[in-house]
Amino acid sequence: MFRINKLSNDLINKIAAGEVIERPASVVKELLENSIDADSTKVEIIISNDCRNIRIADNGIGIHPDDVDIAFFKHTTSKISKYDDLWEISSFGFRGEALSSIMSISKLKCITKIDNCDYAIKVSFDENLNLIKSKTVSNRGTIFEIDDLFYNVPARLKFLKNPKTEFSYIQQIVQQIGLSNPKVSITLTNDNKIALKTLGSGDLLSTISELYSINISDNLLEVKNKDIFTKMSLDGYISKPIFERSSKKSINVFVNKRPIKCKVFSKALDLVYKNRLPKGKYPFVVLNLTVNPNDIDVNVHPTKREIRYNDPNKIFSFIFQTLNRVLENANYMEQDNVILNINAKYKQNLDEDDIIVTQKQIEDNAKITFYSLLNNKNYNNDRNIQTLQTQENNPNISLINNIENYKKEELLNNLETEKFKIIGQFLNTYIIFEENANLYIIDQHIADERYIYNCLKKTKNISSQIILISDIFEPEVTDLSFLRDNQSYFAKYGYEYIFKDDKKIIFRKIPSIVSHIKLKDILSQLLELKNEQQVDIEEKLLITTSCKAAIKAGDSLMPWQMYNIVKNWKNTSDNLTCPHGRPIVKEFKKNDINAFFKRSNL
Repeated sequence: MFRINKLSNDLINKIAAGEVIERPASVVKELLENSIDADSTKVEIIISNDCRNIRIADNGIGIHPDDVDIAFFKHTTSKISKYDDLWEISSFGFRGEALSSIMSISKLKCITKIDNCDYAIKVSFDENLNLIKSKTVSNRGTIFEIDDLFYNVPARLKFLKNPKTEFSYIQQIVQQIGLSNPKVSITLTNDNKIALKTLGSGDLLSTISELYSINISDNLLEVKNKDIFTKMSLDGYISKPIFERSSKKSINVFVNKRPIKCKVFSKALDLVYKNRLPKGKYPFVVLNLTVNPNDIDVNVHPTKREIRYNDPNKIFSFIFQTLNRVLENANYMEQDNVILNINAKYKQNLDEDDIIVTQKQIEDNAKITFYSLLNNKNYNNDRNIQTLQTQENNPNISLINNIENYKKEELLNNLETEKFKIIGQFLNTYIIFEENANLYIIDQHIADERYIYNCLKKTKNISSQIILISDIFEPEVTDLSFLRDNQSYFAKYGYEYIFKDDKKIIFRKIPSIVSHIKLKDILSQLLELKNEQQVDIEEKLLITTSCKAAIKAGDSLMPWQMYNIVKNWKNTSDNLTCPHGRPIVKEFKKNDINAFFKRSNL
């Protein structure tokens, strides 16, 4: 028969320490956060002995000499004093567990000094964990020396990873805390080598460059938004869609400067980058959400990495809308504050009479797609069709050859306002152009696809073409069920079909912009959505429609078509990647080209 035993204090402390101190990185986290809570502006961290020796020194306010006797006991803290304080926590720590936990599984020493005191206090512990206190000399602040971590917990020591892996965990913790506290200078040293260092300038972008790479700032977008009603704010940086990571390790999110793992944040980031990054790729993120402490609960887990919100839907909406707006304005060549009125460029109804295709274009096998229809609508019916000629000094000298039914004045004005110059086409897939003395290459298909997708997503009113004679299709039973359930939904986006009987369907209308696609391929396109969630069908349908409608890789384009693709792409929002997440443009800076050819700047 099993009997109930009272655990010893030593065993209780070791069990509790296991909840707070999982590995050397946990020690660094707790002590570094204590340093920041103590208003430190400078913290030095030294790691040695395969990450089992840790020294952390700061210039904070220190521990009062009268408090030293109880500072290392369990559940002693300066952060809270009553229950209500749990709902107004602004510090990292508050449970009073870290120091007692660390003390119970290591050989701990501490030197601390406060202002207005002539001496510092040195603290150590004997084999029975009795506190030994003496006076010494030191500067203001606190120094912790943790030696032989887990020396008396062999089971925990056994499960540590190799020293390089353990140090990588330490480095990740220090990076995160450094990002959330750019005003604090932090130096991390491992075996006498500086692994990272921040200057404590207070500038987040500079801190990111110090912790990662000086070139990373070129690929970041600033996030800065505040809700005047809820007092919430979101600040930091996110990467442009053209900058991608292979893992989520570069996603750093904070709430009130506390590093957290948050499903609300994760969901917002996943959705906002869903059609901007390739599958399996992730953004670089440094974001801090500031909220009223009363609206969150951080007392969820011993590591304090989890958090609960009073109103998670409100938090999600604020984060998603803020990030989506930033990315929508993340345009080619960093056009700021782009305000687009898609409806002004795209009439909701494309009448047959609006589509003007010249005999010359037909003879040249021109691909007349969505972008060309939109930009050939300013014609004048009172004028005879005539080919406009260019001026000799126009940089796009051949662009308006064979473009008919344009007002001459308007066309020339448009060309004069554009600053780019079309150079040509490479492999019938990439358009090369020049702007501001730099060279650019875009993928013609995905640039056109992004423009069409944005227009469709904005208007959600797609012009249809009537099918006079349709093939008869006999889909499988499950496919028929899917088509029947979504018949009215697909009709909303221009795909109209009817059931001839229980087994057969025919098409009555399809979107005008995909009229060059075979009906069987269109049917396959719709059936590919069968396994999608209902909430995702619309997005997938718009993406697929824009992809099918866009100019294809391998299509030979006339100069005016290249011009239209570049112009439309440049002037649409969120144009760094296509809806599938592929990058659209590659830039070659003038100085880099000159340097390659060892030529002085021209």
